[in-house]
Amino acid sequence: MSRIESTYKARDVEETIDIYFYRPIGYWIAVACRALGITPNIVTIVSIFIGVTGGHLLYYRDVVLNVWGIILWVAADTLDSVDGQLARMTDHKSKFGRILDGFGGNIIFLSIYFHLFARMVATTGVWWPFLFILVISSGISHSIQSALADYYRNAYIKFAVDPAKSELDGSDEVREELKATSFVKHPIRKIMLRIYLNYTVEQEAFSKNFQKLRKRVDQEFGNAVPAW
Repeated sequence: MSRIESTYKARDVEETIDIYFYRPIGYWIAVACRALGITPNIVTIVSIFIGVTGGHLLYYRDVVLNVWGIILWVAADTLDSVDGQLARMTDHKSKFGRILDGFGGNIIFLSIYFHLFARMVATTGVWWPFLFILVISSGISHSIQSALADYYRNAYIKFAVDPAKSELDGSDEVREELKATSFVKHPIRKIMLRIYLNYTVEQEAFSKNFQKLRKRVDQEFGNAVPAW
């Protein structure tokens, strides 16, 4: 296994563009971050600011600014790869980090959708409620697709690769953690867990047959998933 591949969750679930573009670049950035003592969560926060800025630049009818917006979005996507690689490289993995990573991706795409909507309203002359419905529909579709892709990716890792590497959380588990977290002591964590609970419930709602399989496997084998 190469040094770069050692930072994958699992090669089977990596997309082609990740293997040949994002992961190689992300690996060397992760190495630099490790040397500088930069944590995965800091990388995630930086990626959010870069991605939101890139989304804003898509508002303008200026090719140069639009190209810079795309470049910043690719940079944010690269850092989205870096945070996970760095976490696995340094073993600084946490549920909060995973939640922050998912939240950051949603914020970036919200910026892209919002600024494209604002641009179309300002420049196309199309009835804005129609554009609003179009953007909201696209956003909902995107949210469901990305949530399920992430969910089944982790499901595959749990059942076919290594249960220890999977980040497959259940809504009941998240709900209990939410109840046990004090808003007074940990307000940000409480809010993030609330968002993550909604995300997890959404994943389970659109994968009812898999929930039956998961429940049966947990009852039969627990964490000792057999080599199918």
